[in-house]
Amino acid sequence: MNPTSPIDEKVLKQEIFTALGAANLPQEMQEEVLAVATGPIIQAVTLAILMKLPVGDVQEKFKAAFDKGDSETVQRIMADNIPDADKFITEEIQKASAEFRTLFESEMK
Repeated sequence: MNPTSPIDEKVLKQEIFTALGAANLPQEMQEEVLAVATGPIIQAVTLAILMKLPVGDVQEKFKAAFDKGDSETVQRIMADNIPDADKFITEEIQKASAEFRTLFESEMK
């Protein structure tokens, strides 16, 4: 799958920014942190979504739509198969961001 996402990237980046606590960093460093963190976090969230979807045709349709960048189909599949999909995605972003933050902080020591 692509490291970019048909899921609303502006919303994802804001969630990632908040979860990483990057508000106190200088602007240049904020952009660098987002650039480094966004791909792996989107991949982690996408994997969590796939694991939440029913095995079989639904997962295959999701993968195909995701790979094509068909955000409308991706959103519809999530809404049809994941209760409170927006909340689930926000929670997964927070989990993945927390893991990334832990790694990032350990590298900075």
